[in-house]
Amino acid sequence: MFSAWLVAFCPAFVFWSAALYKEGIILLIINVAFYHALRVQSTRNAQSLIVLALCLALLLGLRLYLAPLLGFSCLLGLMMHRKFRRSGLGPREIARQMVVVGGFLVIMVVSVSSAMLSQQDPFGSESVSRSDRASEAIPMSIEEAVHKISLSRRDLASTPSGYWPHIEYESLEDLLKFMPMGMVLFLVLPLPWHIGSFRQNLGIPDTALWVFVLYPLAAVGIWRMLRRDLPATLIFLLGAAVLCCLYGVFIGNIGAAYRMRVQVWLLLAPFVGVGWEALFAGAPAVSAGARRRRIPSLGSRPSNEQRPRQPEVPIS
Repeated sequence: MFSAWLVAFCPAFVFWSAALYKEGIILLIINVAFYHALRVQSTRNAQSLIVLALCLALLLGLRLYLAPLLGFSCLLGLMMHRKFRRSGLGPREIARQMVVVGGFLVIMVVSVSSAMLSQQDPFGSESVSRSDRASEAIPMSIEEAVHKISLSRRDLASTPSGYWPHIEYESLEDLLKFMPMGMVLFLVLPLPWHIGSFRQNLGIPDTALWVFVLYPLAAVGIWRMLRRDLPATLIFLLGAAVLCCLYGVFIGNIGAAYRMRVQVWLLLAPFVGVGWEALFAGAPAVSAGARRRRIPSLGSRPSNEQRPRQPEVPIS
C-alpha cells in the first residue's frame, strides 16, 4: 500500500504523468509489463505472456531502447527462475551467475546505446529516426559506439544544468570505469545545494527524499525480498540495473537524469514499500510463546495434538 501511495503522490511521477510528454504512458506500460512478467513467472499464464509481448511492442514505438533492455531483464529473470527451481544454487553459484549477468548487461548497454543515437533527441518528446540517417547513426564497432556515446554525453553535459562535462570515453575501458560513478550521479542529482533554474530546483525536494529516506528503505526491502523470493526480486533488480547502467554512461544533464530516473524509481517502489512495512509497520503482533506453540493460521485444520479433546459420554 505504501508503494502505491508513493507512486500516486510523488512529485516526479505526478509531474511527468500529467505533463504533455509520453513518459506517463511509458511508466504505465512498464508497470503492466513487469506485473505480467511476475504472473508468467509464478503461474505460467499464457495471457500474461501475450500482454508482456504487447507491452514490449508498444515500447518499441515510444522509446526504442527500452524494449530490448527491459525485455532482456524479464527474459533473464524468467530463465533464472527455472534454473533456481530445478537446482538449489549456493552463494558461490549465484555470484557466478551475477557475474555472467553483469557481462550481458554491459554488452546490452553498449549495443542499445546505438539505437538511442539514431534519434535527434533521445530523451525528448520527438524522435526523427529515419532510414536516411540509420547508416550513419548505427556504429559498426564497439569503439565507434563508445565514441558516439561520449559525444552525446558531452553535448548533454555542455548545457547549463550539465554535470561533469570533462568526462570523455576514449575506449570501452574508460566507459566501464566511469559507469559506477555515472550511475551514482544519475540516481542522486540534483542534491540540495545544486541550486539552478526554477525547473531544476523543483526536482530537489523529492530527489532529496529518495536519497536520504527512500533509497535506504529500498535497500532494506531488497534484502528482505532476496531471501523471500529471489527470482521475482531479480526481475525488478535487473530492470533497474540495465536502466541505471545505460543512463549512467549516457546522461550528463540534471534535467534529463531527473526525467529518466522516474523509470528506475517505479521499479524500486515495491522494495520501498517492503522496507517501510519491515521497519515501521511491522509484522502482526505474535507472542514468543505463541510462536513456539506454532499456532495454525486461519483456515488451517488443527493437528491431533491441538484438537480439543471431546468429553467422553458414558454409554447407557
